Amino acid sequence: MKDIPAGIKNLYYRGRLDACNYTCSYCPFAKKKMGRQKLLADQRAFEHFFERVKNTPACVKILLIPYGEVLAHSFYRDGMIRLARLPNVEGIACQTNLSFDVEKFLKAIAAANAGVCAQTGKIKLWASFHPEILTTRKEGIQKFLDATHRLAQNGVELSVGAVALAKYRTPIADLRQRLDPRLYLFLNMPRGAARGDKTEALSPEDRAFFHDIDPLFACDERRTPADIARCKGGRESLFIDADGRDYACPRSGIPLEDETPRCRRKTCDCYIAYSNLHPRVQAIMGDGALWRIPQKRAIAALFFDIDGTLTDAAGKVPPAYARSLAILARQMPLFLATALPLAYARMRLGALFDLFSGGAFAAGAHVSWRTAQQTHHHFIPCPLLPDTLPIACRVSSYANGRGEIFKYALTTGSDADACRLQQYLHAQYTIFREGNLVTLVHREVDKATGVRRLCQNIHIDPKEIAVIGDSEHDLPMFSLTPYACAVPNASGALKAIAWLILTPDRLPAFFTGR
Repeated sequence: MKDIPAGIKNLYYRGRLDACNYTCSYCPFAKKKMGRQKLLADQRAFEHFFERVKNTPACVKILLIPYGEVLAHSFYRDGMIRLARLPNVEGIACQTNLSFDVEKFLKAIAAANAGVCAQTGKIKLWASFHPEILTTRKEGIQKFLDATHRLAQNGVELSVGAVALAKYRTPIADLRQRLDPRLYLFLNMPRGAARGDKTEALSPEDRAFFHDIDPLFACDERRTPADIARCKGGRESLFIDADGRDYACPRSGIPLEDETPRCRRKTCDCYIAYSNLHPRVQAIMGDGALWRIPQKRAIAALFFDIDGTLTDAAGKVPPAYARSLAILARQMPLFLATALPLAYARMRLGALFDLFSGGAFAAGAHVSWRTAQQTHHHFIPCPLLPDTLPIACRVSSYANGRGEIFKYALTTGSDADACRLQQYLHAQYTIFREGNLVTLVHREVDKATGVRRLCQNIHIDPKEIAVIGDSEHDLPMFSLTPYACAVPNASGALKAIAWLILTPDRLPAFFTGR
């Protein structure tokens, strides 16, 4: 039995099984059945794979990528548990439709654990959602949802995925709404659409919908050019087939023993292939890239802009956002970073305001934070307005308890007047303009200074926080942290430098508290 080559950290394995208990119209393995002899041969091949992993000195991660549903068979479920118990296996995952007996699987994991090792956390699943099948059943998608939540509650990490077919937008949206926000829902580009098949092509509205569901859908949507020089296939990742042959990648089709180039493909057309060379995927997924489960970044706090970020076009916080805020607030302190004064922020958020431990208000001119004993405030007063202004306007001022003004809001008769007023005052203040409204704070103040001061007062490093916003006013605070997120409707400048583009309800799938 040959050794696993040096330097290999990730293993893909596919056995002989090529049958599924589902009958999806787009799947070539639907309705296929496995004869007893072929199933026994597959079991023997899987045992040879187990022995090879067992005898390698290297620490490896494993992903089973069958052509069909393997966890319907006990020897695969038992094999996953046996592999998880090996000290040199960091984790093992399998693609599955979750049609197997979840309770029986969890009992088998618990029995095998028996104080020997904590392998529950080593077993992971890449769960595929099949709306074509599930929506025709009496229980609908509830059984699938129950399975994902039972597994997650019992320490089995998983992500959930579906094919991004426009005709299944409604069940996919239903799944996302009912799925635990801490679970990542990924989408695969339909192969027909990737080929330009007009029957499956996605409209701009479809694409926007799927981008909102999956923050990394753009990576699957675009064809990633194959690049041998950058690819980890054959260097850090290895595909092993049922005959024990080694390949750089499941898609290359070229054994490593060949003297031919490592890959003859022009593009990588599936996650398993492009995750080995796509820098954005690797940066976002981190240690979970192999099994498509995001490595959750442990952060000290999370900062939110309000208007356009937490609120929709009607100025309301969507229920899905509120649900995720409640989850996040149990894991870490939440703060606001907004141009609104504190009182207006409280009115805008209503009862949700109590989930936040303070924030940088009035674009950073007012910092507030709560401790167990009291609520603290820090203000940075701004210069008084000139006695006369070149443009007629209505002036509103905001002052602290000592009467010091820290913010002005000037409403002019037109956008053009507001622009002229901005040019007149720009040397003295930091200015935010929206239409005919001009907001003024001290010229050395912005959201970044407010967030930085708040972090200093609560003794956390700004590099250990995450922020999310929508406009160029959020740009300064984006420079504070590597985890700057933009909402899908954000300005182009913000999205260009964002670590991740996502709606706020997706945050629990990518972040957790320290």
